[in-house]
Amino acid sequence: MPSGCWRSTSPGSATCGIDRAGDAVDRWETLVRDSAASPLAERAWARAGDAYFQAERYTDARRCYQGLLAHFAGSPAASIASLRLAQCAYNSGDDAAALEGFARVAADYPGSGAGREALRGQERSLYRLSQDGPGQRGAGAADRSVSDQRLRRR
Repeated sequence: MPSGCWRSTSPGSATCGIDRAGDAVDRWETLVRDSAASPLAERAWARAGDAYFQAERYTDARRCYQGLLAHFAGSPAASIASLRLAQCAYNSGDDAAALEGFARVAADYPGSGAGREALRGQERSLYRLSQDGPGQRGAGAADRSVSDQRLRRR
């Protein structure tokens, strides 16, 4: 399997980048559109959001994570979806929204993996603001985009 691919046992989920994940994302999007609060929809919201996040399509990823939170706010996936929303803001260069999101995750999920990653995200956002200034994204900022490899291994 080529580098950057991942495999799952779920139908339609063996993907490699957003182009090859298109069919799976279409199925997940159809599922959440037709049955937004069904038990399978929670996973569909998360997987579609993750596929968009990996493809750096942050607007689409945010929409999926917000859908997950709207319908499954009390689920275990909510902490990761909240973290991903903050990471989307950070990776898009919106440091104010990223700081706010990271602070919310750290406060809502203290001691969890998402909470610890949010604290690191806050540090990165504050550092970038001190280097680039508010609302600016200087050279090299893309190299400092958020990665949460430790959480993805779960």
